[in-house]
Amino acid sequence: LRFAGGKATTILGSNQLLLYLHAGGTGSLLASTTLENAVFFENSGALALGSAGGVSLTLICCSEVRNMPGGTITMTGGDSRLYLKSGPALVNNLGATLTINGNALIGRVDATSNGSYLKNFGTMVVNGPGTLNMPMGTGTFQQFGDLTVNNATIVCSLASANPDKCSFQDNNG
Repeated sequence: LRFAGGKATTILGSNQLLLYLHAGGTGSLLASTTLENAVFFENSGALALGSAGGVSLTLICCSEVRNMPGGTITMTGGDSRLYLKSGPALVNNLGATLTINGNALIGRVDATSNGSYLKNFGTMVVNGPGTLNMPMGTGTFQQFGDLTVNNATIVCSLASANPDKCSFQDNNG
């Protein structure tokens, strides 16, 4: 599977679209791509979302990327970006692995990240040197699973003003 630019969208409220990468499959982000209006992507394979050139995957309005058990998502590159606008989600499920190498951004720096969230129930590894910037706007980062940070920095905007925006829910990680 290759995200090579363009947009997948539905008519919100009347239908949904489910894209699925099966176990053993591979996927990559080759050009900036958007999933909008209840487009759901479930990954059980190996998905590479990294980019040295700032190529981004943008989720808008109720869309989700779900990393399923056995699935791996890797963000590697000089400037990897996963934008969350107007209520979408990235969910790393139990038994799934999300790895971020180097500098990356998950979220959105403007008000359009309203209601967006990143939930980690599985394994999340942040490898440096680099910074994982999570400007969640009015969204939330919730850490339930295992989190390992190696020679890296995680910045979750609004954490000091709104402590519930970046929360650790149990003793894992």
